[in-house]
Amino acid sequence: MVERQVRVEVTRSGGFAGISRTARADTDELDAEHADTLRRLIDESALGSSGDDDRGARLPRGADRFQYDVTVRRGGRTETYVLREPELTSSQQALVRWVLSGLGKKG
Repeated sequence: MVERQVRVEVTRSGGFAGISRTARADTDELDAEHADTLRRLIDESALGSSGDDDRGARLPRGADRFQYDVTVRRGGRTETYVLREPELTSSQQALVRWVLSGLGKKG
């Protein structure tokens, strides 16, 4: 069963300039193809299902790296995840890039 409405908000912060950027994607505002893409990217990103909880403690951190705050609203639930650049899986990278790029916007 396809969930009715899914909303994703991504805030990217950090980097050399320390500038924050926020973008949103909402299935109610997308055409059917883009709404399906958003749902697929969320599912593939497996947010909140890390099998290695201390992984981030071992990875290098730096002021020039990005942090992504990802909020997903679906099925009456809201969940927020904090993802740091060196910890992102390729699927998570695809999700945050897609939302930040505005690929799902009608135009």
